[in-house]
Amino acid sequence: MKHDCSKPETWPVADEKLVDLDAEETGEIARDIVSQIRKYKSDKGMSLGAELEYVHISANSENYVRLEKIRLDISGTGKIKDLELYEDEEMEKYAITFEK
Repeated sequence: MKHDCSKPETWPVADEKLVDLDAEETGEIARDIVSQIRKYKSDKGMSLGAELEYVHISANSENYVRLEKIRLDISGTGKIKDLELYEDEEMEKYAITFEK
């Protein structure tokens, strides 16, 4: 007998207790920052594999903690030689600069 997956009642339901909203937000920040790094490289005519000498990211305290968790992911994916993170309570979320 064939199983009919087109019926909504046969789809799995997520266990909401297992959802980690902080981890999801951290992942979104990582995705956004890597996207901005790729755009910067593209705008400058650089290869995505080219090393960036310096990237500075300022963030509010909540996002600073998240950025510390993904620091190695960002620097590795973006091929960043010197990634500087700075906590700035006046930031709404975070901002990236590519030059000192």
